[in-house]
Amino acid sequence: MIELARKKKFSNGMPTQTLTARAKVINLSDRDALLLGLLGFFATKLWNVANHHRRTVWNETGRIPGFVEQCRELKINRWYRLLPSQSAQEVLGEQDDSYRSWFSHRKNGDVLAKPPGFRKKDTLSTVTFKQNAFEILPGNRVRLKLPKTYGRRVIVLEYQLPSHVTLSKVQQVKLVYEPGTGDWYLHITHRVPVTYKETGNVMA
Repeated sequence: MIELARKKKFSNGMPTQTLTARAKVINLSDRDALLLGLLGFFATKLWNVANHHRRTVWNETGRIPGFVEQCRELKINRWYRLLPSQSAQEVLGEQDDSYRSWFSHRKNGDVLAKPPGFRKKDTLSTVTFKQNAFEILPGNRVRLKLPKTYGRRVIVLEYQLPSHVTLSKVQQVKLVYEPGTGDWYLHITHRVPVTYKETGNVMA
């Protein structure tokens, strides 16, 4: 049994469409590249610690702890504290979603479905920055906030957007490593209003 899913927020009001733009991080210094690598490494460590926690509780009690319980139990964990709090919660939330998907497959008769596995130690996991943890700056730059455990509190990254992309209201920023090239990318989720074209008496 899986308990307590994380809550997801939905917006009301005018129709909008959520898009994700993929922007390459450019002009990255060696110092900043090392820091990004550490963040990705810490996210991998947290994923594996959380997965071990879920499996241990499952083996001992027959139930799988949910998102809320894991946030409470792991908030003092070293790897949790080395990430921005919302980023750490997103790692736990993604794992919770994966477990729920697996549980749903098993419930529907897929006996071959396997629970989420552990990540390889050299994997640099995606790190998510929610609205309180980033700021879009002029000149295609973004400021990402870091935990108090670091000697510096922010990192500013310059990025290159595809020429046809214009960002609207940005909701979150994901820091993604591309192992094939060694490049970092920002997956920028933004919300744009839905526009309608009038065709005669019909709105298209």
